[in-house]
Amino acid sequence: MQDYDALNEILVTSGAGIHASKCHGFLCALVCGNGQVQEQQIRDYFLLDTDEIVNPDECFIQLKALAEVIETQMYSSDLELALLLANEDDPLAERSRSLAKWCQGFMSVLGMSGVNQGGIPSVSKELTGDFYKIARLGADNEDESDRENNFALMELTEYVRMGTLFIFEELQDNIDSADKPEKQPPEVLH
Repeated sequence: MQDYDALNEILVTSGAGIHASKCHGFLCALVCGNGQVQEQQIRDYFLLDTDEIVNPDECFIQLKALAEVIETQMYSSDLELALLLANEDDPLAERSRSLAKWCQGFMSVLGMSGVNQGGIPSVSKELTGDFYKIARLGADNEDESDRENNFALMELTEYVRMGTLFIFEELQDNIDSADKPEKQPPEVLH
């Protein structure tokens, strides 16, 4: 998995103007909606074909590698998706903001990936509503020693992680088999 701080540094120095967590949420939403991330989507969203980005090739390589990891994790039967969030030793407020930014990225792109509200199954619609609420959360309590807040954040993070996998599964089940991407691994018979 990509290192959170390293990706943040690349995105900041490149001038992409996006946080690593929001970027990860964005890419996860593309995989949920399309089954994969297309290279042009990365270039378009992060403006890598403009003069505004410094070192666009390095930025693209890192983002493409992250998208490939996400695709592998989403298609895995081991439920191994890992959200790219602030590190556990970072302050609680920073970790809370990174989860909110992750949800912002996810919600801002789900519609771009071709999914409309009418095409989202009811359980996934509820989950996306919850993600929207989490995206709007502020980090009001700065008390980093508060175990209850740490535990609540861990629960929210797990809820978002499992919710993302559920949304992916539901949306992929709704895609006509002729429209599914070639990258999808073959079904495993048990």
